[in-house]
Amino acid sequence: MRRLLPPMTRDVAGKRATVIVVVAFAAYAGRMLALLLRYDGYELGKFLLADDAFYYLRIAHNVAAGRGSTFDGVAVTNGYHPLWELVCIALAPLFRAASEVQIAVIVALQAGLNAFAAWMLYAALRRLHELAAAVAVALLLASAAMQGTLTNGMESTLAFAIMAVLLRVAVARPSSFVLLDTTGYAAASFGLLAALALARLEMGLAAAVFLGVSLWRCRASGDPAMRVARLRALLVLGGLGALACGYLAFNYVVARWPVPISGAVRWAAALSRQDKLMTAQRHLRAFVAPLRIHQVMQRPLVEAALGLLLLTALVAGLARRRALREIALVLGAPCLGYTLLVIDKGGGFEWYCWPALFLGTLATFALVDGALGRLARAHPRAAPRAELALAALVCAFTVGVTLVRAGRPAARSRLYDWSLATTLMDHAIRFVEERIPRDEVLCGHSVGLVSYMTDRGIIHTEGLVNDRAYFEALRAGREADVLRARHVRWLMANVQDGEDEARRRALFPSCAIVERHSVVAEYGLVDGAEAAEIIGPADVVFFRLDYDACPAAAPPGVRP
Repeated sequence: MRRLLPPMTRDVAGKRATVIVVVAFAAYAGRMLALLLRYDGYELGKFLLADDAFYYLRIAHNVAAGRGSTFDGVAVTNGYHPLWELVCIALAPLFRAASEVQIAVIVALQAGLNAFAAWMLYAALRRLHELAAAVAVALLLASAAMQGTLTNGMESTLAFAIMAVLLRVAVARPSSFVLLDTTGYAAASFGLLAALALARLEMGLAAAVFLGVSLWRCRASGDPAMRVARLRALLVLGGLGALACGYLAFNYVVARWPVPISGAVRWAAALSRQDKLMTAQRHLRAFVAPLRIHQVMQRPLVEAALGLLLLTALVAGLARRRALREIALVLGAPCLGYTLLVIDKGGGFEWYCWPALFLGTLATFALVDGALGRLARAHPRAAPRAELALAALVCAFTVGVTLVRAGRPAARSRLYDWSLATTLMDHAIRFVEERIPRDEVLCGHSVGLVSYMTDRGIIHTEGLVNDRAYFEALRAGREADVLRARHVRWLMANVQDGEDEARRRALFPSCAIVERHSVVAEYGLVDGAEAAEIIGPADVVFFRLDYDACPAAAPPGVRP
């Protein structure tokens, strides 16, 4: 552990960097503490966590209760990334179902992981330029992406932290990062690469690139040490291969499907060109997040200019430091490959953008490093004053961000995931608890928080945490038959307008829909005219289903 921690310096630049780091971490801790003290667990779940985060928590509680790997209590699923699910399972026995305290613990845990990841980034980059490292990490901690991309209850926090540790190890061993020269280092590399792949399955790319470069470095060498390193790399490759086979076997045993159902659903979906463009824009926004320090920098053209600036700085930094090019290949190529995969197939959720944020932080460091280096060469006498001014500005900015965000309530007009007024979530939970008997089966497409807070199984109609039978029916357009076979009596739909409602209710034949309940019509709007302006035509609608008026259905091969 001591090797992971950077030594403190006594020179002037080192002291300035230390002040920036202390202020940045204290400000981040203050912001997160203010959130934890200001809001209860339910509000934290609404404003901070993704709806998908509650899929993890519900599955974890079902596993801890002995009901197996299931979200709704009916379908056995493997629709999750295993390492974060294991963390949730480990925490589940400590809390009752629908525990608001557990939500607060998840937020605090992810805040701690984020702080650890930021410290690892600083410990790595300060070996190259201490002040630039402090500035880059301070801007990262102050950015809005720390909340939207990394503090959302999803697996991105864990993957980001593991990648930061890998960078710390890489910078400490720039010429031998991929050379497994000792048994201990080979074991540590295996652990980190396996953890990264289990945290986010697509990042198995990092293991493939790491071992590929390692074997290439050891190729056809007469050096006995290199032959031993090659043997260790092959052993690590075999271990990771065995782990992959074990994971595939686990998937098949659990869900009769070799890959996570959630991934199969995402990859089977056809994204439009507009969807891909929006996803790319979201990744660009994460890439430039450390520099988006003012609202004017959130405009698309400004973001594109910032992205070009950071990319240029990153390439220039690698040109200056040739020893880091192998590190850039081993860590940067998987991040880039992952991003391209997500843009093409995965959709545009914020937590998918953590590799872009990771690369953006490194690019911010390269930008500051290059600017300070040019200033020191061109105006050596002015450089100390410029560094002092930069340190003062960064400290003032991080403190200002903390005071502004801690002093105002969360954006109560919008939820993290639903993009609807928060009063609709409150009313949806109230309707489920008051109007739907617990023995009647409910389904819906964004049901994580509602399922968690009401402590009842709700069938997920998008299929992300469903089973193979539902996935196959979804591909065939026969999911309504599976839902009928599973005795679904209610459909919950959070809709943006009338057209959206028509698309949601089309899941079932019109003959089966016997009642329609609008939460806006049932309960009104708590916030009056302001909420009405925010919501517009949006609503949460519940449809009661009765198949007596519909012809009998006996879909072949569908398991109830």
